[in-house]
Amino acid sequence: MSYQLRVQETPGYVHILVTGANTPEVVRGYLREVLEICARGRCTGALIEENLTGPGMNLAQIYNIVSQGSGSRLAHLLKIAFVNDNTAHPVASVKFAETVARNRGINVRAFSEVVQAGAWLCEEKD
Repeated sequence: MSYQLRVQETPGYVHILVTGANTPEVVRGYLREVLEICARGRCTGALIEENLTGPGMNLAQIYNIVSQGSGSRLAHLLKIAFVNDNTAHPVASVKFAETVARNRGINVRAFSEVVQAGAWLCEEKD
């Protein structure tokens, strides 16, 4: 499992850029680490900017990752913005992940631009 996280503290949220291979193991690993970073820093918002290489995952893999991750209590306390920088990955897959997470009570939104994602995180109301 090989990935790298770059963490930047921003007023109102933490911005995390993740790079590495696009595998279920990497995604599970970095999501777990993002939750740990937020718990340690007592963050209430996270912007995850993902730029993973390799083909997109199938819907079953995405569903399993999101379903398992939604079991974390901390995930339900955060406001999470997600941006996928890899334009080769289908936008529909990102929207599917967002829908699965929101159906499980996770306050997450997918964006195509970091600026939009950051603005949403800084809004007072959802």
